[in-house]
Amino acid sequence: MKRVKVFFIISFWGFFAVLKGAFEDWDSSLEGLFLNRCLVASEKDLQALKFNPASASNIENLKIALWTKALYWGLGIYKENFSIGYNFKKYGKTAFLVSNLHAKEEDWDKSYNELNLALYYSNGIAEGMYIGIGLDLYHITMPRFGSTQTFGLSFGILYKFYQKWTLGVSLFNLNNPTIKGIKEEYNLPQSLNAGICFNPFKNVYSYFSIGKEKYHDIKISFAQEFSLYKDIFTIETGFSKEEYFKFGAGFILKIKGFKLGYGIEATKDLPLTHAIGIQFR
Repeated sequence: MKRVKVFFIISFWGFFAVLKGAFEDWDSSLEGLFLNRCLVASEKDLQALKFNPASASNIENLKIALWTKALYWGLGIYKENFSIGYNFKKYGKTAFLVSNLHAKEEDWDKSYNELNLALYYSNGIAEGMYIGIGLDLYHITMPRFGSTQTFGLSFGILYKFYQKWTLGVSLFNLNNPTIKGIKEEYNLPQSLNAGICFNPFKNVYSYFSIGKEKYHDIKISFAQEFSLYKDIFTIETGFSKEEYFKFGAGFILKIKGFKLGYGIEATKDLPLTHAIGIQFR
């Protein structure tokens, strides 16, 4: 077991260094917005799937989440998400996700629409260590581009040690999927991310992550979370820096098995993004 620990810690940064020109992360969850995509290594479940497939290992029982957000308020860009997860005990933990992003302009012959269906699976391979795999199906409709579909594969690792620390590494779209339109072809963004979470006190979490997308600068994110009133009320905030600065903040209210959340994200020179959601835990 000691050798496994040493191997993972070395690989955590070594793996990122070898592929440092490659990838970046995805933005697709309510708390991911609050914490500014800093969920590569966390104890969250459905909220962290799009940042690390191994986060499915945190699903303890049946989980259901619904959320929606208005990107850059007033521009007519919206996204809705439904996800469900279940613990199959010795057979591992599985989650299914459906999301839809859509936008419409008056001079477009049709609206932009991006439908994503995703299936995630995670299981333990050693004490405190979990792997996760994911399959994403994409159906994209773009004005003057047409409709197309493709799929992406993802992989992630979570390693929890010394009770207070969690390390994470994730790769998304590692099969380099492309979308082909009427006349054009594009590669979907691949992402490589590494992160760490520290839980110094009960109900207090600090997050750090680093990611890279080809042709883009390295993205660095920091986030903080703390809960009040016996874990009933949680405040989350985070910021990231790549080509531009982003800041996110939100709160979670827990009531009889439900988590209600609302938050915003601020991006330089753009209107605020608003998000609201509910999760049954």
